[in-house]
Amino acid sequence: MLDNKNDNISWTSFCQAMNSIAYWIIQNKKKYKKRDYYQILTLKGNCKYIENKAKKLGSDKLVAMYTMAIIKDNTSLDFLPNYVTLKNGTQIDKAEYVDMAIRTESYIRANGRLPAIVYRMSKLPDYNDSTMKLFIKTFNYKGKHNR
Repeated sequence: MLDNKNDNISWTSFCQAMNSIAYWIIQNKKKYKKRDYYQILTLKGNCKYIENKAKKLGSDKLVAMYTMAIIKDNTSLDFLPNYVTLKNGTQIDKAEYVDMAIRTESYIRANGRLPAIVYRMSKLPDYNDSTMKLFIKTFNYKGKHNR
């Protein structure tokens, strides 16, 4: 279990991590299922526009949404890097950042706003909050996306 000061990261750090993953995927010419168009709240763009933004490496919200969407849209996640390194040097492995991306995307959809922080490990005591209800509705008990 993580201690309290390391159990979450800022939204900006999360975006930086998602941008790093997108950059790595694009630079390594990985093959994966893409959408033509992406949107997070009021930010939107086509795939080519977002991929060009991802090549600049940063903490862009739309690039973060792109990464969350490709994680959600692909049944095999073999194209993803094994870990991502935050600016402070902390490494987050694939299983953890995938979990973070799925929970964060569900939070945004359920609440209509961006989170201030992103919890590294899911530790909700029950499934009564709106984010978890949407997560359970979107994914079945084995973690596979319901289509």
